[in-house]
Amino acid sequence: MQKKVIYQIINIITALLIGVCGVLNFISNITDGAFSFSRAIICMYYVAFALLFILIAFREIDIIQTEMHFLYSYFGRGLTYLFIGLSLCTTDISIPTVCSIVIIAVGLVYLVQYFKKAEPEF
Repeated sequence: MQKKVIYQIINIITALLIGVCGVLNFISNITDGAFSFSRAIICMYYVAFALLFILIAFREIDIIQTEMHFLYSYFGRGLTYLFIGLSLCTTDISIPTVCSIVIIAVGLVYLVQYFKKAEPEF
């Protein structure tokens, strides 16, 4: 398989994990006794980022390339995945925690790719 296809699959899987975590955290926010409006907004941001990552995995959109050009480099995407993965971490062992570990690992792999001076294949 070509490198571009492999990176596209990794990006889609990571985006799906972010979306699943956002939905699961939103559901747990609703089913818990105390509803938190700020937590619900953050979960919606996770889902929005997941949709954005899936969208840029399939199409190159001009506005995203000009305004969010960091998503087209290993360093920018690695830091973004690292930030999202660390913000998804919780203290209990749950599906979002396991997904966040995978997202952090993908972010670290992208950062290693950047420091190896590899050319982005997005």
